[in-house]
Amino acid sequence: MSQSISRRMGRPDAQAVEEIGQRILSTATRLFIEHGYAATSMEQITATAGVSKQTIYRRYVSKEELFVAVIRDLAASLLETSVTGKTDLQNPLVGLNEACWALLQLTARSETVALFRILIAEAVRFPDLVVRVKKAAMQPIEDVMRFLLHAAREAGLIRHDIPEEDMVNALTGMSMGWFFQQRLLGHPCMGTETERRFFFDNAWDMFLAGARA
Repeated sequence: MSQSISRRMGRPDAQAVEEIGQRILSTATRLFIEHGYAATSMEQITATAGVSKQTIYRRYVSKEELFVAVIRDLAASLLETSVTGKTDLQNPLVGLNEACWALLQLTARSETVALFRILIAEAVRFPDLVVRVKKAAMQPIEDVMRFLLHAAREAGLIRHDIPEEDMVNALTGMSMGWFFQQRLLGHPCMGTETERRFFFDNAWDMFLAGARA
């Protein structure tokens, strides 16, 4: 009864709220990619998404907040995979492998490349934006890597003499370093999942060869 009353009074249900939220994010993603960060306004996003200013500002108090949300939404599937791996303490290296592979797959997406090109282009003008994107998208991933590396070290699976932070940086570089650089520069590189898997498996084997206890 209360749900039907809410609908008659104009209050959207949970599904409608979620659909509106996704429409805002997908619209913002497209406009940021098409026009860049500076040239995209909240008014454009509001009009294109077909929502009111009140609706969008209730969720995001600024354009910077919305851009960060776009990046976070793009990385959501990766974070879910990483968190799943985080619970696998029987063999933390399996979870670590899955998290690193998911990161490589994320960098293969055209939306990721386009949005990070924007971030690089605007880094000097909007330095706080870079910090916020790293905190929202990359820090949770790196935290999962630290957790799993620590678990692997405690289990005697990897060496104790290499600082965990150095290992995190090495894994991040392995997962999205050279490959992502090539993508950002527009060079055709490992266009199929089979090619990426072959590259990743070899890189992972080299990591283990140096990191195993």
